[in-house]
Amino acid sequence: MTLQSRQRWALLSIYDSSVEQHLLTGIAVDFPVRAIVQPTAFRDLANNTMTGGVNSLNVSDTGGSYTVRAVTAILSDVGEGHIASYGYEKLFSFNGSGISLGLVADQAKFVPNHFNDPSQCGEFDARNASGAPSGEGVVDGVIHVRANGNRVSFNAPSPTGLPYKLCYRFSDEPYKLFQSVTLTVKQVIGIDVVPGESGSSGKCYALFYVSFTFLLTSLPHLYVLDTV
Repeated sequence: MTLQSRQRWALLSIYDSSVEQHLLTGIAVDFPVRAIVQPTAFRDLANNTMTGGVNSLNVSDTGGSYTVRAVTAILSDVGEGHIASYGYEKLFSFNGSGISLGLVADQAKFVPNHFNDPSQCGEFDARNASGAPSGEGVVDGVIHVRANGNRVSFNAPSPTGLPYKLCYRFSDEPYKLFQSVTLTVKQVIGIDVVPGESGSSGKCYALFYVSFTFLLTSLPHLYVLDTV
């Protein structure tokens, strides 16, 4: 049975969703796809048509030809893969199954946190790409995935408590939204003296200790990083 492109994408999307649900809930779906057919449309090897009032078929992959395609995490050579510092370039790579197996390079982009449907990614283009990435393989906010990773920096902090979500395109397929794979882009926006301490955030004197607070974006509260 031959499927047109959009039928194939829809079928693979259903399989991908069932795999993702299995990973999140631990509950496996034996037959995630069911095809509604006309009884006379299919024949067995003996040329017999379907009988017994059968009007549906469970679509399975008994031969193991289907490659599970999923991104489970972002890895990095420095620090944590799901954290980026504003303007700091480091090597990012995508970990999962079915990564970069097609003739067409995979593509990735980060989108706003409130997105909850794959259609919001856009099928093939750069719409809604967020985080202002720049670096290796980045075109119009989209990362063209390289086999050994991409050295990329992000130049737009994510809103506090709302990390970017990942939209990932496997080869020539449409983008898929991975809601559990996120990226937080942090930025230091100022320095302040800890309340109750004397001194100025803009001055420091030799042999005089003052506790400073570093003000960061993408955190639910101010963060005391260190003291001087």
